[in-house]
Amino acid sequence: MLFSSEAFMSKMQRFITGSRFGTYNIDHVAMILKLKDESILLLEATGSEGVTLTSWIDFNNQKWYSKFRRVVYRPLIIPRGDDLIEKMEKLVKEVIGMKYNMSLIKIFTMNFLLESPANIKDKPGFFCSELIASIYKELDLLPKDLSSSKYWPGDY
Repeated sequence: MLFSSEAFMSKMQRFITGSRFGTYNIDHVAMILKLKDESILLLEATGSEGVTLTSWIDFNNQKWYSKFRRVVYRPLIIPRGDDLIEKMEKLVKEVIGMKYNMSLIKIFTMNFLLESPANIKDKPGFFCSELIASIYKELDLLPKDLSSSKYWPGDY
C-alpha cells in the first residue's frame, strides 16, 4: 500500500526523498499480509506507534485510510508457497513492537553496507519503507547489496 498525506512532515519527506509512484507523491508505505489462517493484516512502521500489525477489517471500519489524500494498492506478484508464508509470519513476529527510527544519518549517509538476515531483529527500529525493504531482502525479493534504509516509499 502506498500513501500520500497532507501533513507538513510528509510533504517535507517527499521533498527530500523525491518519492513518487507514477504521477503520485508517496510518503508512506505499508504491507498487506494474508496469513495461513486467511486473516488479512496491515504491517507498517509509523512515528507514533512504531511497527504495528492492524487487521484489515479495523483499518477499514475505523476509516484510517481517510487520513490520507491518496491510497494506492500495488500488489506484489510472486509465488506464495507455504515456506514463504511461514518465513513471512516469523519475520513479522520479530519486528512487531519495534520502534520507529528515522534519522538524518539514515537520510544523508551513503550507507551501502550488506545486511545479514540476523540484523532484522537487531535493528534499533525502522521507518516505513526501510521495514518493507528489510522484509523483502530477508525473503530474497530485493538485492542485499544496498542498505534497507536507502529505500524510500516511492521505490515501491
